Amino acid sequence: MLDSLIIFCAKYLVVAPLGGALALARAQGLAAAKKIALEVALALPVAYLLARLAGLLYQHEQPFAAWDFLPLIPHEVDNSFPSDHMLVAAVFATAAYLRHRYLGLSLWAFAGLLGIARVAAGLHYPVDLVAASLIAIAAVYAARALAAYAKLR
Repeated sequence: MLDSLIIFCAKYLVVAPLGGALALARAQGLAAAKKIALEVALALPVAYLLARLAGLLYQHEQPFAAWDFLPLIPHEVDNSFPSDHMLVAAVFATAAYLRHRYLGLSLWAFAGLLGIARVAAGLHYPVDLVAASLIAIAAVYAARALAAYAKLR
C-alpha cells in the first residue's frame, strides 16, 4: 500500500503545481493569466538550461544504481542531479507563490511531497531536490526580470 502511494506521488504529483497555477491564473482574470503564462513560459526553458549546466558540473547516479537495489519506478541509470520533476513543480509553485502566497505555499507542499516520494522510490537524493528548487526559483525570478525589462508584463 505504501509503495503504491509513493509511486503515485513520485509520478503524478508534478501535475498539482501546474493545476494550481492554472487555477490561480483563471481566478485572477485574463491579464493575470497572461502574466503567469509568460513567466512560466520564460522560466521553464531557463530552468531546464540551468539544470543541464548544473548536471554537467555535478554528477551522480541514482540511489538505486549506486546502492544496487530495484527502484519502485523503473528508470534508466543516468545523472540524477538535479531532479527534473522537482524542477517543473517548483517553477509552477514559485510562479503561483509570487501571485498568491497561500496557494503558492500549498503548491510548494505538493512539490515537497513529490520530491520526498522520488527519494523514497530510490530515484533521487535530497540534494537533487534542493538544487532543482533553487534553480527553479532563480529561473522564475529571471523570467520576471526579463519580462519586466522587455515590457512584456
